[in-house]
Amino acid sequence: MTLKDYEIFWDNGQYVAVRTAPNGSRMNVAPYNCQTKKEALAAAREDRDELNEENSPPLYQLETRAADGDTWTADGLGNDNEFTSREDAQTAIQALRELGLDWAAQQYRVTEIN
Repeated sequence: MTLKDYEIFWDNGQYVAVRTAPNGSRMNVAPYNCQTKKEALAAAREDRDELNEENSPPLYQLETRAADGDTWTADGLGNDNEFTSREDAQTAIQALRELGLDWAAQQYRVTEIN
């Protein structure tokens, strides 16, 4: 969903931000009695962000047990530490273990990050 899916206009004494859904239904997402276009645009952005968050697939990352033995951290695992499935993250753990040395001895877990 993008801001192109919203129409913002003055209607009957107030600004409205109308979202058109893929099925063609229309819904005003601006607050009642919205008096500025800026408010209506902010309501459209908030609605868009909520919808996109609800519809985004989960992402996963690896974490290792920190030196204190109590906390988990993603530090030290590099920039490529986001996976679209738990299975891909588990495969990455196996690849790290195959590197040997400290990588093989490390404790790993997979966590959802969104």
